[in-house]
Amino acid sequence: MNHYDVYGIGNALVDKEFEVEDSFFAEAGIEKGFMTLIEEDKQQQLLDLLASRYPLKKQAGGGSAANSLYALSQFGGKAFYSCKVANDEPGDFYMAELGDHNIETNLLPQRETGTTGRCVVMVTPDAERTMLTHLGISQYVSEQEQKTLSVKVPAGVDEGDRIRLTGEGQAGVNGGPPGDLYVQVHMRAHKLFVRDGRDLHCEIPISFVDAALGGELEVPTLDGRVKLKIPAETQTGKLFRLRGKGVTSVRGGPAGDLLCRVVVETPVKLTRRQKEILQEFQKIGESEGQQSPKMTSWFDGVKKFVDDLRA
Repeated sequence: MNHYDVYGIGNALVDKEFEVEDSFFAEAGIEKGFMTLIEEDKQQQLLDLLASRYPLKKQAGGGSAANSLYALSQFGGKAFYSCKVANDEPGDFYMAELGDHNIETNLLPQRETGTTGRCVVMVTPDAERTMLTHLGISQYVSEQEQKTLSVKVPAGVDEGDRIRLTGEGQAGVNGGPPGDLYVQVHMRAHKLFVRDGRDLHCEIPISFVDAALGGELEVPTLDGRVKLKIPAETQTGKLFRLRGKGVTSVRGGPAGDLLCRVVVETPVKLTRRQKEILQEFQKIGESEGQQSPKMTSWFDGVKKFVDDLRA
């Protein structure tokens, strides 16, 4: 079985490029600077008008996916490209382009009837490109070429992992067996957890009363809720590690940990009585002292910094 650096699937387009003046767009009724899909007969009328005014500057095989494979081939990469090419002159040119770049394909010499996709490229002296594209038979995919597959996602897959579906790829070259389909995994952001390898991270809001006096909270995990003890005098940002409550890698090994970061939440919409209690608490704290060690240390540092500037 052949192996390739890149498998591509996309439109087959033959680019026909002309250098034109800005005045041509008004005459042809075209808006400059845009890429637009156009009907085949209108594209042919445009090509006839261009050919009567300007020489063809360049003709090349195109399509965004194919262009990427052309670039790969220049660095010695091996590529396979699946597309739709009609049995016409642009189709012959496109097939030759693939061959010149050593890009293999599942296209056969007996190609479909219809027209191969073309893109008319008009370049003005300011180097701005205007493109009018007709996709040809590339825009049609029969029902027989489409199917929906069920993919079993194993536990522990991570961002960028690939799931291989054997025999669900494109037909092989020269009647060979079909290749494989690789489904790449992208993970949606979760409302509670952030994944870091095997470990999970989450933030847990706690009241300043629980932070000061301690308490017990229920924490969600992948296996259900567990109880987490919050010791007295807990500061915001403190991490609690729940071992084995993370993710088991699809490649095996022990499960990671769940790291819970507590965030002390400041109460809002206080009643008058609550404000009075907090003001009283503040006065008691000022008289007692040493109940806010970080704040005291910070103010001491500020005082020393100012004194050093004055010295």
